[in-house]
Amino acid sequence: MQNDNNSDDRPDIHDQRELHKMAIDSYFIYFQNPLDYELEKIMKNLIELRDGHYNHFNAFEKMKREEPEKFIALADQSGKSPEELIAQGYDSAMDAHYVEEELNAFAEVQIIYAYKHLEIHIKRLLDIGYGIKNSRQLFKWNTLIEFLKAKSILIEQLEGYTEINQLRRVNNAVKHSDGLQGNEFDDIPELKRKKYTDAESLLAFYARIKNVPNQFIAKLGGAIYNERFTFNEDRLKDMSTEIASRMDKDIAEIFIERLRGFYK
Repeated sequence: MQNDNNSDDRPDIHDQRELHKMAIDSYFIYFQNPLDYELEKIMKNLIELRDGHYNHFNAFEKMKREEPEKFIALADQSGKSPEELIAQGYDSAMDAHYVEEELNAFAEVQIIYAYKHLEIHIKRLLDIGYGIKNSRQLFKWNTLIEFLKAKSILIEQLEGYTEINQLRRVNNAVKHSDGLQGNEFDDIPELKRKKYTDAESLLAFYARIKNVPNQFIAKLGGAIYNERFTFNEDRLKDMSTEIASRMDKDIAEIFIERLRGFYK
């Protein structure tokens, strides 16, 4: 029987397979969130600035309440009236409030980028593993779950899925700014019984799940690798049974011969 396989194509097939195996197997090494370090520095400075303003306000309020004579003396020393000193304290409280809003904005950015970064790398893994490019429909979460299930990958059973799904939900809540409806976030301890997100809750949530995306990508990459390139006895039996149920003997012999041709 003539071999119809193009010998020039065979090295490409094998090289491509090995490249894909290496790319998937080592993918998690390159999954690093480049924004975390810079955001954490910015937010650390904002927290210190906010706390400084609050401490200034609270010190004025405590002195005014508990040591009124000392408060009046301080006003005299500074060349201000007690009322002006009180106003200065309230200015500090307002400054703290504005810094808090900035901090909340950065905390939201951290959540949104963390999820977007994860989504980008899931897309890249699926491109490497299955040649899927830019399928918006696929990246509806339930569609992604069903696609992987069809590949015998149960994403909901992968280590880190619970935290990743929480990140997805918090990301949606932050992006749509609809508040936290009902008790749908009560399974997330940092948001339990809250009506709205704030910097404190978002930072606490992110601190808990920060390292999970890297772990999850590693597990997903391993699952895709096994589905694409690992063939045990049971799987080979299932594959051969499925092919035999569809092919007559003559067609099967042609198929086997052509398959062998790729390994000569």
